[in-house]
Amino acid sequence: LGEKKTALFSEGEAFGEYDPEMVLEIPLVQIPEDVEPGAVLELQGGAIAKLLEVKPKTQTAIIDINNPLAGRKAQFEFEILHIGDAPARFSELKKVVMVPGDGKNKPQMGQTAYIHYVAYFHEGTQFDSTWDRGEPMEVILGENMVIDGLQQAILDMTVGERAVVEVPAKLAYGEFGAPGQIPPDADLRFDVELLQITEETKQDLDIKKMKKMDKQKSAV
Repeated sequence: LGEKKTALFSEGEAFGEYDPEMVLEIPLVQIPEDVEPGAVLELQGGAIAKLLEVKPKTQTAIIDINNPLAGRKAQFEFEILHIGDAPARFSELKKVVMVPGDGKNKPQMGQTAYIHYVAYFHEGTQFDSTWDRGEPMEVILGENMVIDGLQQAILDMTVGERAVVEVPAKLAYGEFGAPGQIPPDADLRFDVELLQITEETKQDLDIKKMKKMDKQKSAV
């Protein structure tokens, strides 16, 4: 207790090697409006990426989902301040209802659920929030748009319900985590509200987003 140490980590030991295969070309509709190249953004589903290039002719964008510090060495200075028990891990998926829903309208696979959520690491640190962004997330159930544990919880909710969901790592991002955002083997907690259920397809959502972008551009 009180001991200090300095440790030097190589590129692979620190933030991982830079992987060119993690530079991707994706549909432009997946990029938030009014974002310039060089910006760090959050994609649908929670992935963090750096926008490298926008290609209007092909309606695509080039993004980099490597950790921003990938390929760099790192030096850390440590000091032991406190020794105590680690927070208990989540052994299974658990949902605690905070506000009951209508008890009737429960989403099914293939439907689109509109949700608001705040996401936390299991010890309580917040790392994401749709409420902070001011816009709910659209989740097509069964399309791998959210982690398994969150999807299972949504399928067990009814419209209007708000619940706290504890998701063990095996139903979240697993042993590898998510580059640049979620560490390996991380348990997560969500405060989630089911707002609406629709029959919209991915094509419907993409068209809606493109119309919204066109409307915003014409208003400038």
